[in-house]
Amino acid sequence: MVSGNLGAVSPTSVWVFVDSTEDHDLNGRLASPAFGITTFSGVLALITRMEQFYNEKRFPQSSMQIRSFHKKKRGKTAEEKPSVPAAEQRGDLEEMLARIGMEEPGKRATFVISVLFRQNATWQGTVRWLNRDQTQRFRSTLELISLMEDALSQDGAPGEPGRWRESADKTENG
Repeated sequence: MVSGNLGAVSPTSVWVFVDSTEDHDLNGRLASPAFGITTFSGVLALITRMEQFYNEKRFPQSSMQIRSFHKKKRGKTAEEKPSVPAAEQRGDLEEMLARIGMEEPGKRATFVISVLFRQNATWQGTVRWLNRDQTQRFRSTLELISLMEDALSQDGAPGEPGRWRESADKTENG
C-alpha cells in the first residue's frame, strides 16, 4: 500500500506503477503531466517513453544530441504525439497524481522518478519508493533500473539486505 504522504511533486516527475514482473521485466502504468497515464510493457518501453517525455519538455536538457544523416521532418507525426491529453487540460496535477497514487497504486510497487540531469548519455536524479516511503539517488539509468528491481525483490521481505535497506539504516544512524 502507498503511504499517505505523497510529498512534493514536480512537473517533471514521472510516476511508475509496477503491476507485474514477468521474466524480470516490469509491466505497468506511467503517469506524467505531459502525457497523462499510459501503459508500458518492459523496461525498454518505460525508458523510451520517459526519454520522449523529457525530450518534449526539453527539461532536463540533454547534454548529448542524437545526430543523423537524414533530414528531420518538421512537426510531429500521429505516432509521435501523445495519445492522452496533457494533465493541465484535464485538471490539477497534484489532484490527479494523488488520486492515482492513492486509489490505483501499482500492484507490486509505486515509484516517483525525478530526473534532475541528463548528462553523459544517461540520467541522474532520485527515485522514491512510495510503498516504503524511501528515497534513493541514482547516477545512471542502469542504476535506476537496478534500484527498482532491488525494491521489487525486497517487496514482502523486510529483513532482506539490499540498497534500500542500507539507505534506511544510514539515515536512522546519522
